[in-house]
Amino acid sequence: TPDAVAEALRELGLDDKPLGLVGQQVLLASTRDQIAARLGHELDLRPADDILETMRMVKSDAEVALIRNAVRVGGECMTRMMNAVEAGVTQGDVVAAGIAHLVANDGFPTDVAITTGSDSWLYHNPVGPPNWDCTEPLQTGEMVHVDLWGPVRRYYTDFARSTVVGGEPTAAQREILEAPLQAVPEILSAVRPGNTIGDLFDTGERWMKENGWLDPSLSLADSPPEAGPLFEHVPIFGHGIGMSTEQPWIVAGNPIEIVPNMVLAIEFIISRGDEGAYLEHDVLVTDDGYEILDADCPERWWS
Repeated sequence: TPDAVAEALRELGLDDKPLGLVGQQVLLASTRDQIAARLGHELDLRPADDILETMRMVKSDAEVALIRNAVRVGGECMTRMMNAVEAGVTQGDVVAAGIAHLVANDGFPTDVAITTGSDSWLYHNPVGPPNWDCTEPLQTGEMVHVDLWGPVRRYYTDFARSTVVGGEPTAAQREILEAPLQAVPEILSAVRPGNTIGDLFDTGERWMKENGWLDPSLSLADSPPEAGPLFEHVPIFGHGIGMSTEQPWIVAGNPIEIVPNMVLAIEFIISRGDEGAYLEHDVLVTDDGYEILDADCPERWWS
């Protein structure tokens, strides 16, 4: 309560000191004002989320065990959703096929982002959230990608898979679907202690240039690829996971060093025209490389 916080600050001799605030986005203005009223002066609150987030980038063995469980549960949820992709069902039907397993195992979805057909070049449903559509049935030949993320016993699962309805892609669709299956392992090859997070971004960008998905004269940090944006915001090849999606963000120039017991979501989304595909793996950094935690959930969902 505001009274308890004010009293604690007085007891600690911090009532007239600058205060670092973690989780500032959840502190109600009314609560802040009530604490200030109890103390008789305004609070000097300074953002401190980066301090805690930096500490949380490296997980304890107990946290790794919890993330393993979360990814295991999420993997079964994703498998059930991908098995549900067929002509005549809606995106909502696909989500429903997996979410029952997630919630039955102490989890819940922060969201499930699905795009299909002419929207599949987008990361998420343009009318979300929630980022699925319960009205339009899927059609044979439409491309589909699904991104699931959320906590299981408070620790996150977060990965994505793609396919085409009916499982028989055209030659053009196959090229798009295969691209993430080639790009993600390339990015993973740079996941080892001593490299930086920026090295992962550079590896992904280099793969795109060498394989015709990005003009060699361009930089993802300056402009999106002509084939379509990796995301609808800044170019990114992933991020950390723990109790949320969190640091380190795999963006250009990130100097953070990769160390054992980081858990990273390595992702790649690509598009050509109005069709796109997406692959994301959760990986644990080990002493000499990495371990794919969601390896039990297939990458390939087409013939």
